[in-house]
Amino acid sequence: MSKEHTPQSAEPKNIGPDLFIPILGFVFTLYYFYTIWDLTFEAQVNGLVMGSALLLLVGIFFIRSFLKVARGEARLALGHILGEPGVARQRLGLALISIVFILVIPWLGFTLSVFGFLLSALTLLGTRNKTILFGISIGLSLSGYLLFIFLLKARFPAGPFEKLMERLF
Repeated sequence: MSKEHTPQSAEPKNIGPDLFIPILGFVFTLYYFYTIWDLTFEAQVNGLVMGSALLLLVGIFFIRSFLKVARGEARLALGHILGEPGVARQRLGLALISIVFILVIPWLGFTLSVFGFLLSALTLLGTRNKTILFGISIGLSLSGYLLFIFLLKARFPAGPFEKLMERLF
């Protein structure tokens, strides 16, 4: 009779640090809901749909994470909450970029703030190709302007770009 050989399982991965950004996304979405409360009905509906989609994704992530913990495949620990040093810098950097975005949007306006946020975040995450870096940042910030401000007439904070566009059109 031979013994079955079972490989020793490694210690379950700590997924505590992986919850950092989804928690920030959840809090940011609540802030977003608060800021759209006084907007037009169409802007509220669009904001609620987009925010709800983010909350759904965060909820799915939390459920998957907690199921892994329940099955013993992962563990939750507060130690090294930001993760490994390289990842920790990125997570902390994204949190700081998000805070700066919230602070500057009243002065820079929606479009320039989104452009700055995307440019900063993509750079922090390692995008080095200038065409991709500026293409995504310009494309998404202008798309946001066209959709939310030009088409939906959302009352996002107006900065220099929005004021210029208002004068031109």
